[in-house]
Amino acid sequence: MSGKYRSRKEFEKISIKFFNNCRQRGYSESVIKEVWRQMESFAGYSFSKAHSASYAVESFQSLYLKAHFPIEHMVAVLNNFGGFYQTWVYVHEARRWGATVHLPCVNNSFFLTSVKYKDVWLGFVLIQNLETQLAQKIEKEIMNYLFNTFIKKH
Repeated sequence: MSGKYRSRKEFEKISIKFFNNCRQRGYSESVIKEVWRQMESFAGYSFSKAHSASYAVESFQSLYLKAHFPIEHMVAVLNNFGGFYQTWVYVHEARRWGATVHLPCVNNSFFLTSVKYKDVWLGFVLIQNLETQLAQKIEKEIMNYLFNTFIKKH
């Protein structure tokens, strides 16, 4: 019923069909009009049951992770870039949960923010005005160094 997704013409068709179906089932005009009025007034606030259910599942999972893995959850929110608050709020929340937050560092950071135990290494992506290509190149060089130093030799 939301006007966002249907044209006025389509909405009129739905209305006619609703009224005709109700009349065929023997409902009085006053009941039909009242039910339609209530549905129409609620239309701006409603959304599909499937959407509601999937959002509930996602919310539960997110709350579980925050309750049982709070630092890792904050790092995931930082890397998602879709949180409601600014980045500093999530960094502060990680600290509140006991994390030691480190500034981006070529010896320990990656493109995205990472966590090891209670150490959170802010990612290069969070450095203001650092171009993405350069940040990714730094990470690639670090990975090549680690591979050549530790894996290739053993």
